[in-house]
Amino acid sequence: MSGQDGGLRLGTCLLYEDFQGGAIPAGWAQGPPVEQQDNSTGQGTGTFVDAWTVGTSPHVLDHDGLFLVPDVPAGNLFARTNDDDAPCNCDLAAASLTTPSIDLSGVTGAQLTFRSVVHRDFGGAAGQVEVSTDGGGSFQPVHVIPGSGPVWSYGIVDLSAFDGSPDVRIRFSWSDQGNWAVGMGVDDICVSPAYTNDLRLLDAFVADITLPEIDPAVSSLPVSAIPLSLAGELVLSGIVANVGLNDATGVSLEAEVFLDGVSQGTIQGPTSDLPSRMVDTLVLHTGWTPPMTGKVDVEIQVVASQPDEDQTDNLASATYQVTGPAWGEGDNQFALDAGTVERGLSNGASGFIVAARLEVTSWPVTFHGASAAFADGTLPGALVRVELRDDQFSPIVVSAETAVPQSAINGPGGDSFAYIPFEQPAVVNGPADVYVCLSYANTNGEVVAGCSGQALPGAAWFFDNQELLWARSLVSPMIRAHLDNSVGFANREHDRSQLDVFPVPCDDRVTIRLPEGALSLELLDAQGRTLSVQALGSSAAMPRTMDLAVEGLPVGTYVALVRTREAVMQARLVVSH
Repeated sequence: MSGQDGGLRLGTCLLYEDFQGGAIPAGWAQGPPVEQQDNSTGQGTGTFVDAWTVGTSPHVLDHDGLFLVPDVPAGNLFARTNDDDAPCNCDLAAASLTTPSIDLSGVTGAQLTFRSVVHRDFGGAAGQVEVSTDGGGSFQPVHVIPGSGPVWSYGIVDLSAFDGSPDVRIRFSWSDQGNWAVGMGVDDICVSPAYTNDLRLLDAFVADITLPEIDPAVSSLPVSAIPLSLAGELVLSGIVANVGLNDATGVSLEAEVFLDGVSQGTIQGPTSDLPSRMVDTLVLHTGWTPPMTGKVDVEIQVVASQPDEDQTDNLASATYQVTGPAWGEGDNQFALDAGTVERGLSNGASGFIVAARLEVTSWPVTFHGASAAFADGTLPGALVRVELRDDQFSPIVVSAETAVPQSAINGPGGDSFAYIPFEQPAVVNGPADVYVCLSYANTNGEVVAGCSGQALPGAAWFFDNQELLWARSLVSPMIRAHLDNSVGFANREHDRSQLDVFPVPCDDRVTIRLPEGALSLELLDAQGRTLSVQALGSSAAMPRTMDLAVEGLPVGTYVALVRTREAVMQARLVVSH
């Protein structure tokens, strides 16, 4: 769902470091080792360790730690100093990380770009950027990194005061201020000469991410799949940085929208000004609502009144699926995850619940069940449930305990799901936030929930059965709700044989080739509502084809369902008068 999943690297970096080597690089200085402290007394243990390490987001905990860092891009390595994970609790009163010497001789308009995560919980300080021009003998502060919480923020620092200096060193520092605090992470560090006019589209989303984080009255979460009955106006957000020397005017987002590969038009948003070395989130209300099911692709770019000197970083793309009741239309899936397993999430020896927050903006909505993907490490046959919970995490409806099939256990890149129906359909009236959940009670073997993509704050949650605590997760669990007539997914083994219908599209009549033993023909609209049901009689008297009159139907997409004693078969009808 996102565009540029990296830092602010510009055209030519005199120094660039992304820490993908897995360790603090040679030539970088950490300062003296720091003393570990006893967790109970806070007293020094006499053991000294490096203040900074390099690792991935999983190493700094997904759900039961305090130093939450988005895993963007998946498996990304970054440098961090952390009071909440091995090898610390430590005395981090003055944790610093300093670059090697950088020669700015002959450079004009030098600047530093980077991304960072700074947690200020429990008394931690803001981060600092400092510069030395005397070999590291003394440093002067040039930038404060405010607390960002569990999100990556983007920093742009003017270094032009040091143009021409042959020995520049940059120091990133953080202090726990004597408390058992949290930490700071840095990544994608670049020192380069700046362009005069240069915007960058850092990330893009198919939602207005500037809206309140958790508010049932608004829709602020990017979806990967949404039923047509809930698919409202397409709204886009773009995080834009002005990494040029000049202020930018007339800045806006421009987007071309495609539905199943067919352009729906190009829309440009309102304009605003963006000062040099500032970052802002722009929102574009497209005025376009999906008219039918299908794949929506959006090509997004940032434009301004001034010609951009580096247009390679002005573009991003986003996609989502508008689903319908047929198997080929996605079984009315409602989902946030990115679609393929990137990693797993479990709780060791304890049970857990993973939850994805879904925003119900049209109502009433009927939830029939949920599908879940599992990651390597899951024991086939382990018993799980799916649940629907309200905005207070109270259960609305649950499923029976169901054994995890081998077919739904995925390695990296897998996309196989198991569908589990709720014990009865649940009707939700909106506006409302609900949580679709996968629950494991740890009764007979380990379960690892499949996860895919970044979860924005408040979108994903994890419940620890031992600590009895809900906590945020920054990865999206692959748990999807199914609305209305989700018979296609429940009968996946049967419905791969789709009905034959012709012509497509149709005008006044459509011919349906019926299977042997067909008992009934049901016609649904794109929202899954039943329009008509026709009994077909005994199979012995059944013709091989039948005509269905559609001249009275509005233009749009419909689904024909034919039921036999063994299966439900279906086909998508497109009426175009």
